[in-house]
Amino acid sequence: MLSRRRRKLPLESLGISDTASGTFAIRLTNKVTPDEFAAYARRLLAVLEGKVEKKMDSPFERLWEVRIRQKPFWLACDEAGVSLEPRDDEARTLVPDLHQWLLDYRETKS
Repeated sequence: MLSRRRRKLPLESLGISDTASGTFAIRLTNKVTPDEFAAYARRLLAVLEGKVEKKMDSPFERLWEVRIRQKPFWLACDEAGVSLEPRDDEARTLVPDLHQWLLDYRETKS
């Protein structure tokens, strides 16, 4: 079952980038549309063992408040693609580890 999820979890844009808010985010993919976001987000959160706290959806953007490793993040989908952004300084400390974990995950998918 895990290998099935891996095939369906695009991570081709995986990288860390600066954000307009002055922090940084993990870019995940630009192959997911707002209509596909909910299914993608569920798969990603299953892989990262995260959970959804709140969903804010509009026709052009999806913004979910999520918790990964007990830390708060925004999972967003807009015209630039899907990204994961820390909501506080404590979550920000996890970004390098999450980024590396996702890189390893992408490399080992079948």
